[in-house]
Amino acid sequence: MTAHARRERIESLLWKVVAGAVVAIGLAVAAVAIPVDDGPVEAGGPASTPTLPPIFISTATPLPTLDKPVPTPQKIAGGEPRIFFRTFGAITCEFQIRLKGVFANGSNYDWIYEVQDLDGGGCGLSHLIISLCQLDAFNAYVDADPLDAIGLVKPDPTTFLTGVKFNNLSETADFISGNFTYTLNNNFPVDADVLVAFKVGNGNVYGTTEGPDCLAKNATTPTPTNTSTNTATTTPTVTATFTPTITATITPTITATFTPTITATI
Repeated sequence: MTAHARRERIESLLWKVVAGAVVAIGLAVAAVAIPVDDGPVEAGGPASTPTLPPIFISTATPLPTLDKPVPTPQKIAGGEPRIFFRTFGAITCEFQIRLKGVFANGSNYDWIYEVQDLDGGGCGLSHLIISLCQLDAFNAYVDADPLDAIGLVKPDPTTFLTGVKFNNLSETADFISGNFTYTLNNNFPVDADVLVAFKVGNGNVYGTTEGPDCLAKNATTPTPTNTSTNTATTTPTVTATFTPTITATITPTITATFTPTITATI
């Protein structure tokens, strides 16, 4: 994909985010404001005035990949690391993200990413959101543990993205680096540019990474061919051999010897 085509693709995705945020604001005005817990939620809450999310691509040398054993057979190869940054006053927050690949996990598919904070954790990454930009991929999400800090947002009330949210990343200490995995129950081709958001204390850092395709419903798989072949061969072989042999030999021997002797004496 050329740089110009990628720029147009990113601008298209960003305008979709703005449109979603406008809808969220309209709903918030029509309803009573309710505090929203910034955790895994199914629907977004009140949102601030939307602005076009700025994406700043860094040309810094990427850090080496994080060690992680290959868990299962790899179905889709990983991508190149991408670095995004944003300056908030005197503070610049910079993050590196890379798709490590898609791996088979039983009948499911694990999308594994690595993220590194290039400013040494000074920005305090709160949560990471990777967009699931189509309904089929969103509905294919497998929630392994409803109590963990990973879940769906539709949209996230602070970044306006709809997708998978990894929450509480700097709860006890500033996030430095880590691997992130979400699971889908269907196989999807890769879209080269889906939106990703890094929520820090001062605002949002936006970027793009590979993710489930925004248009295709699932990956190209062989179409099953129903070829009904009914071959019934019945060759009854009945051999009835009945050869009755009746030998009746009747040889009657009748010997009648009658010799009358009449003597008449007068």
